[in-house]
Amino acid sequence: MITSEKTKPTVLKLTPTYADGVVANLPAFINLILNRRIWKKASFQVQEILFETLAKLVTTHEHAAFNVIRFRSANVMEKLVMMFQQEERSLPLSLAPSFITIIRHIMTDPPCAEDLSV
Repeated sequence: MITSEKTKPTVLKLTPTYADGVVANLPAFINLILNRRIWKKASFQVQEILFETLAKLVTTHEHAAFNVIRFRSANVMEKLVMMFQQEERSLPLSLAPSFITIIRHIMTDPPCAEDLSV
């Protein structure tokens, strides 16, 4: 049956509350998700969603403890600090709260020498 009604195109809506999963594929996480060259071309809003989601993976997610271990294995703290050092003028300041949350949750308590060597 053919209808004359026009169908509306589906619009993908990004929500800043999406955080579902664990960091299972470490090489993909490092080379795609943590690749600043890819994400700096995205809008500020998309960058904010990315880092807010990463922060939720190590704070409120049901597998946060596992994700913290994976973030440590991927040297996320070092990568975030380097992003700030290398791109201090072009990095959106709105990312700072997410960066700080991620760093705070992946550092050991009390910080060990490895945490402080970044």
